[in-house]
Amino acid sequence: MSPVEPSTAKGAATRARLLDVAARVFAEKGYGAAKFSELISESGLTKGAFYFYFPSKAALARAVIDDQERRWVAEVQQRVLAQATPTQQLADVMPAMLELLAREPGAWSVVRLVRELGADAGLADDVVKPMDAWIALVAGIIRDGQQAREFRADLDADGLATVLVGAFDGIKGLVDSTSPEDREQRLTRYTGILGDMAFAELGILAHPRDL
Repeated sequence: MSPVEPSTAKGAATRARLLDVAARVFAEKGYGAAKFSELISESGLTKGAFYFYFPSKAALARAVIDDQERRWVAEVQQRVLAQATPTQQLADVMPAMLELLAREPGAWSVVRLVRELGADAGLADDVVKPMDAWIALVAGIIRDGQQAREFRADLDADGLATVLVGAFDGIKGLVDSTSPEDREQRLTRYTGILGDMAFAELGILAHPRDL
């Protein structure tokens, strides 16, 4: 049974609130430790009303991932594409994502849900799909940079974008699975190193954080 897409503004607002509540709980406890009864209780709805929107914890978790990733991609894309050049755009992708992680209380839910659900053979395919939008965004910037002769023309834009997005996602998972102390600072440090490596591969000598 698939989640219901509300047909009214009130229903859409309720669904959005449930996703925000679930994102916060999943960020705090992870998928395995978060009980479906707790998620229902936190929402303030009756069990029947909650089931109308999300019939299972797995369906809710997939919806949280889709919602968070969709919002993130839209916000990051709007911000980075406002930069003047492809070099500046690519340099701003990771800082924009880091700011979202620091600002959104439920943002870490995606990191934990992707890690936990990705290990489930029955759910892994649905978890991987949202990453396609990130890869497309980064690959598009790389291609624009190649056309503008800012980046090396011989690079595989899709391949490099896949490696960068996968590496960034892996760093998030690694940081989240270790000590929570100084989590944001460590994430910034490690992704800064990733950015330096990416720009070296692109043939750009300028330090990305200096652009």
